[in-house]
Amino acid sequence: MGSLMFYPEGALSSGEQELADYGAALLRQLARGTGSGVDADLSVIPLNDGAIVVVERIKGGAQLYVAADRAVLYVGSGVSERSADAMFAKGRRTPLSSFGPEAGTG
Repeated sequence: MGSLMFYPEGALSSGEQELADYGAALLRQLARGTGSGVDADLSVIPLNDGAIVVVERIKGGAQLYVAADRAVLYVGSGVSERSADAMFAKGRRTPLSSFGPEAGTG
């Protein structure tokens, strides 16, 4: 199983930690659901507004933005960080149903 790392180390509040765990669980559920078998190491980056970004640390890895209300934006590797940040800031979100039937129940 991939590990969950924080950047900078120890920089997450307890609320951000919860969001990081939630985001990591969604990414792992998506990997299982697609049959990709990929269980990448993950990094977590806190954002200024209490949200976080969970980043798959593999070539072609995705990013998952998780807002304080647990709404998420899944972004593939082909999207630049600047574009992803802008989409998230403008309120674009990914339906939880995209992650499988049990997404968001934890």
